Amino acid sequence: MFRSGLCAIRKSWPRLGRRAFASVRYATPSRRLLAFSGVGMAVGSYFSYTQILSDAAPLQDPENLVSVDSSVHSFPVVTSDYLLQTPFQLLGYGIRTVTFLNMKVYALGIYVARQDLPLLKKTLTSISPDPSQVAFSLRDPALSPQVVELLLSSGVRFSAKIVPVRNTDFNHLRDGLIKSIKSNPKYKELAKRGDGTDEKLAAGLDQLRKAFGARKVTASKNSTLMLQLLDDGKLALSFQQYTTRDQMAEPFSMGVVEEPLIGRLLFMSYLSGAKPLSEPARAKAIDGFISLL
Repeated sequence: MFRSGLCAIRKSWPRLGRRAFASVRYATPSRRLLAFSGVGMAVGSYFSYTQILSDAAPLQDPENLVSVDSSVHSFPVVTSDYLLQTPFQLLGYGIRTVTFLNMKVYALGIYVARQDLPLLKKTLTSISPDPSQVAFSLRDPALSPQVVELLLSSGVRFSAKIVPVRNTDFNHLRDGLIKSIKSNPKYKELAKRGDGTDEKLAAGLDQLRKAFGARKVTASKNSTLMLQLLDDGKLALSFQQYTTRDQMAEPFSMGVVEEPLIGRLLFMSYLSGAKPLSEPARAKAIDGFISLL
């Protein structure tokens, strides 16, 4: 290890070559001690530096990554992690901000199942064969909810990757999701129907609360909450914690929200409406939709 460390130092600092080490042989004992102390410090600094580099972020293919925000790790373009049923491809990404101060809350990635890409294209072209008209519909505050609801009804599966930009916990993540669902105009419309839909919504929100549980789990910065729409419209939740050693723990399943309305409302909030949860993520997702046509 010591010999490999010296080789690395020689490569990193060319001035510290053979002559410098050879001169130690003829130095006085005190100078030898001083010289080797300096070498020891250099070796220690080198290994400390390489350790910092190796701990900075998970090792992944840089060509398969996009930077959402400098405060968190990059997102994969294609992912099958986090207990996903099938590989998902990134559509759009951005930061979720709140309050008039635009305080950053979490980084958001919107993914679509790769197996569903033909279905997605078929559904969008049924609206119009002209990509510009499809883009217009996806950007329009009134039309976009109808387009996204059509995609969801046709069976296109989406997933959302949520990564906090600062330390938080399950309680805050849970409350944020519930607030996002209830603030969707479609939620208010469904709750007023009086045909039992309000009871379905209440039951679905209870299932979402149950998925997070009563325990207090730390969701440190760079941890990942993954939301996945299943074949039957149910919403599966999984979580992967970021540890203090810059490592990711094993992901674990949090549970499934059986009521399809909950997942549908969440992804409508991400992808449509006058006030999507992250306008940058929605805008990039529209570009992603059009690129697939």
